[in-house]
Amino acid sequence: MGDDDMFSSDLSEDQLRMRLGHMSNIPCQVIYSMDDEYVPDYVDKKALVVVERLCRSLGGAEKVEIEHGNHSLSNRVEEVVQVKCF
Repeated sequence: MGDDDMFSSDLSEDQLRMRLGHMSNIPCQVIYSMDDEYVPDYVDKKALVVVERLCRSLGGAEKVEIEHGNHSLSNRVEEVVQVKCF
């Protein structure tokens, strides 16, 4: 529950809006690493509700999934750079 916590599943919609609502008029993308080594294997990353809630809190941000991407996406830099923006 630190100031930079945006991904915990226990954050309420109100908490996410308080942290991110100021960006609701700014076009954003949430780029998600599908092989993030910090997300436990038992978590269904495709069904991760937190990412959807995060996008809503950002005023409808676009979600981009990077297959085989590690936490920092350092193994998929070229792919991330090529992601089409809006």
